[in-house]
Amino acid sequence: MVGGCLALTLSASGCATATDGPLRFEDHGLDYCASTDDGGEGFGVGIPLDHEAGTPITIGRISSSESDGVRIVGAVVVKVRENRIGTTSWPVPESYGGAVVADGTAIPSDEQYDLVVHAESSGPSGGTAGAVTIEYTQGGRQYIADTYTTVRMKRRC
Repeated sequence: MVGGCLALTLSASGCATATDGPLRFEDHGLDYCASTDDGGEGFGVGIPLDHEAGTPITIGRISSSESDGVRIVGAVVVKVRENRIGTTSWPVPESYGGAVVADGTAIPSDEQYDLVVHAESSGPSGGTAGAVTIEYTQGGRQYIADTYTTVRMKRRC
């Protein structure tokens, strides 16, 4: 990821670190766990997309720094109505409102949205997907934000 950022820095579009961009994630070491015994299609992990000012941000690629038995297979954006999304079943229940595919979605600075990352285990023993990152743009500039969020799946949490 750092190599990609360095390569982008040399290009005309530019790249910045998480601390340079409008998205900031202060809670280091957030760890979400779901049981592989629940079956189904994996689970969703909510990550706040709040930024205080400026033009909208546009969500790009969502990934994890490493994957050992759990992978990030997609993401949606949900406008916060009453409560933030910590974890949820997948697909995101309709009760949260209209979930839209994250890639390409613009998030204004004056509203609260959650990015809901779809995590899935590659086997019954589960594993970990570490450090979920969000690539996004604002005002034509590209950023990469480390959310400091890891996702685990195992038989029992």
